[in-house]
Amino acid sequence: MSTTPHTPAPEPTTPTQTAHPWRAAVRTFVQTWVPFVLLIVLALPEVMPLLDDELGQYLPDHVRGWLLGIGTFAAALAALATRLMALQSVTRVLERFRALGWLAPTPPRR
Repeated sequence: MSTTPHTPAPEPTTPTQTAHPWRAAVRTFVQTWVPFVLLIVLALPEVMPLLDDELGQYLPDHVRGWLLGIGTFAAALAALATRLMALQSVTRVLERFRALGWLAPTPPRR
């Protein structure tokens, strides 16, 4: 039996995505983009010779640039989605519909 007094739960505060929406969007962009760039820079040079051996000179040299562009575009879309999810109107919709409550920045009230 524990003798420690029960600590009340803290009052809910404004989620950081709502308080600082652009910061959350930039963080999401960086969290999405950096691993993709590292993958392209570190893994692609190792994989390309294997692909060249198997496929011949099938892939043009500019493929790496296109892949970086695609990764940057994907990271920008992730940042946009983060920014949209931080809008108060989107949060209200997510909280209103029980099936979408798990997407809200704070847990839905039961």
